[in-house]
Amino acid sequence: MKPKFLYIFLILFYTQLSATDNICPLCDSLLVKPSLTEKEFEQLNKMLFNLNYYESNNPVTLFRRAISQAIGSDQPKHAGILSRWFADMYYELGSLDTAGYYAENAADYLRQSEDELEYARTANVRRLLSTLKTDFSDAYAISFEALDIFEKHQDEVGKAITYRDIGSVKLQEEKYEEALDYCLRAVNPLVNGQNWYELTFTYQRIAIIYRNLGKFDLAHEAIQKAMHACRQLTGFRVNQGLLKNYWTRGYIYEASKDYDLAIAYYDSSKYFAELVNYDLVDKWILNSKGEIYLKQKNYLLALEQFNKAMDFISSHEMEQNSYDYFVPIYANLVKTYEGLGDYKMAHSMLKKVSSAKDSIFQLKSEKQVTELQTKYETAQKEATISELQKDKVVQQKFLLLGSIMLALLLLVAFILWRNNRFRSRMNDTLKKQKDEIEAKSNQNELLLKEIHHRVKNNLEIVSGLLTLQGAQVTDPDARAVMVASNNRVQAMGILHQKLYQGANLGAVEMKNYFMNLSEGILDSFDLDDRVKIELAMDNLELDLDTAVPIGLIVNELLTNALKYAFPEESQGKICIKLEEVDQDNLMLEVADNGIGADLNASSKGTGFGSQLVHLLTQQLRGSISQQVDNGTIISLILKKSKAA
Repeated sequence: MKPKFLYIFLILFYTQLSATDNICPLCDSLLVKPSLTEKEFEQLNKMLFNLNYYESNNPVTLFRRAISQAIGSDQPKHAGILSRWFADMYYELGSLDTAGYYAENAADYLRQSEDELEYARTANVRRLLSTLKTDFSDAYAISFEALDIFEKHQDEVGKAITYRDIGSVKLQEEKYEEALDYCLRAVNPLVNGQNWYELTFTYQRIAIIYRNLGKFDLAHEAIQKAMHACRQLTGFRVNQGLLKNYWTRGYIYEASKDYDLAIAYYDSSKYFAELVNYDLVDKWILNSKGEIYLKQKNYLLALEQFNKAMDFISSHEMEQNSYDYFVPIYANLVKTYEGLGDYKMAHSMLKKVSSAKDSIFQLKSEKQVTELQTKYETAQKEATISELQKDKVVQQKFLLLGSIMLALLLLVAFILWRNNRFRSRMNDTLKKQKDEIEAKSNQNELLLKEIHHRVKNNLEIVSGLLTLQGAQVTDPDARAVMVASNNRVQAMGILHQKLYQGANLGAVEMKNYFMNLSEGILDSFDLDDRVKIELAMDNLELDLDTAVPIGLIVNELLTNALKYAFPEESQGKICIKLEEVDQDNLMLEVADNGIGADLNASSKGTGFGSQLVHLLTQQLRGSISQQVDNGTIISLILKKSKAA
């Protein structure tokens, strides 16, 4: 247990680091000059960077004066750098339209100055704005353009920040492994350059990724490094970093179900935000606290927090199409209203979630992202080939010495030219055929993704209807049948979701699928965490014809165990194992340590689940056996489908 006075001591200690010198008079002394030298501009830029723009409008006024001075003295580079920071300021203040205006101005000024590196540095805030609107293709285009420039000038810090930005987009797309790879590439160059500001938010991003991957120890280690980097800053930037890092640590504790510590760190984040007058922190904290109350099934407190979050976002006129702001709250309101029994409002929120998610499912965007990555990698390879070709030309100059070899070389050149022309024609023909095949393949892939996505959406509608209908049924047996039917629909819906989200459209990764299926089934039973489900298996991909029957079998066996194996508030666990016996056969085992539930007991339920398990086992040309000893172990030997 960590005493509360420790948090208070830490807060008071680091508050002393946030003191901001009165540097406005120094800014004034520079801004009255008709123009600035590079040294004077660096001094002004540093002072403006450390001004607390949350407290008053003074920094806004100073930035406007500084930009006007740079434009009036025909210094577009200075105007571009200042506009970039001005855009970042408005982004932090939640004024996204204004931030976008100054971000584009910054890019225009720096194009005029022909300073490629400073232009590339505008990519950070421009990428932020595109990502916030879920325009991932534009975010990638901006980032890869900047990466090309930093690569050309061998700017390692610029490359590192851009890697972190690409990782941030991957994080938004929930591609956590790819996001981690890009963010980790950014660490060493930033550490070597002691760029504490960028390092603070790079480690914070890494902590969030580890948190989402369930690696909580690594997440805490990363956020501790973020706090260390933050404390190397000066002025209000210390508190600005700490308020975000304290929120992130609470976010990690929330995921690991240490709710008291999560709330304590959220409150600490709120405290640091108040020190710098940053009220926008509520857009994170209100929703985060609501999620904790939701997990604790305190639905009234959860509803209060979510409604405050919606009121806050609306009062600050944040964009309605912002996925980050609205969709998570809508999704949480669905669960809250379901917990309160208000299924009409739950269905209303569910439609908003579905509409928002459909708006960001852009197959074209996925294709554009892949093309951008391919173009960047191809450009890198071509640059290497170009260097090798230059070296080869130098060597050929020495080989061309001697008039005696001239005739022989001309003859060889003629033969090579003729062969190259023939090869070129053949390559053009082959390339055309390859492009046609790839175009058809890409079109089929897009269509298949769309089909799986629409099937998943239709199954979600059926699931929602079953939930609403079940709420009206008073007969417990009939309601149990409705819940079981809903679970079967959700089992198939999760499969189709995995197919369109995965890289392999022909196969489903079963361990991850069983994890999501288990969570969904547990949610339908009010067990208060007294039954745990474990997956004792390695990653295994199966085709759809095999995965669907196995998914339905596991759904029925889990449901049967949860109904009958753990009566009268008893605790226990269920273990699922799926492995390949050989090239053609699979072994599926579902075991519990309950009282010993008989799969074939006709006295329990309707018996339809047992019949379904046997029918699906026959469909996969398999066999089933059952052992009751300190629980129940049901083992199945199943044949893979021919499609596998």
